[in-house]
Amino acid sequence: MAEKILSQQIERIVVTIRRCLIPKRARCFPICKQLLADSVGLEIGGPSQIFTGNGALPVYPVLKRLDNCNLSEKTIWETANQATSFGYDERHPQGDQYIAEATDLQTISLETYDCALASHVIEHIANPLQALSEWIRILKERGILVLIVPHKDGTFEAFKRRSKKNIENRALHHHVFDTASVVRLAHHMNLEILAIEPRLPHHIITITRKMPTGQLPNDQLFVESKRRHRSPFPTDRHP
Repeated sequence: MAEKILSQQIERIVVTIRRCLIPKRARCFPICKQLLADSVGLEIGGPSQIFTGNGALPVYPVLKRLDNCNLSEKTIWETANQATSFGYDERHPQGDQYIAEATDLQTISLETYDCALASHVIEHIANPLQALSEWIRILKERGILVLIVPHKDGTFEAFKRRSKKNIENRALHHHVFDTASVVRLAHHMNLEILAIEPRLPHHIITITRKMPTGQLPNDQLFVESKRRHRSPFPTDRHP
């Protein structure tokens, strides 16, 4: 028992030290910047701090234009009324705002966008496979999907007020993820994984590409990855 407690204390110390050493930018940002430069995209559930100029994955400034889809004109993360337009970066004109379910984007035509962004969204959706199918549908061939989900080691559900109104605000999580499960999810959806980065305090950043019809991705490098020991999250290193 004492050894277990000591091990947990050491693990917490290691995590604290790693947080202090986190670089400002995600390691995968250079490839993401190159892929998204001058693209027209759709964000699901924006705006997101991580995509801003000061964020870990600052893709807003490099995009040509970005539209957005939210479940309501006002949400718990965006209180400004953005019924028809979406402000995401002061250097860019506002994009269009869609009010729709993330699992049903039928107002958007097939293969409309070069890229799609979703940060800490899919865990709030009861049917993530249906949501991903819709996001892939609106992407052009070889379009880029940037998916950021919370790692289960770095998040918690302790908001009683939110839980009582979850049917309205969708604040609670339906699903939990570790890095291996995100890899399996992307592979199942026939997405080519270009980069995946577990990042403190609670992110799994995944950059994927839509495959042409009839082609399968070569994701074995990630599916069979032996690099789990590099993750800052304990359950990645000790599944």
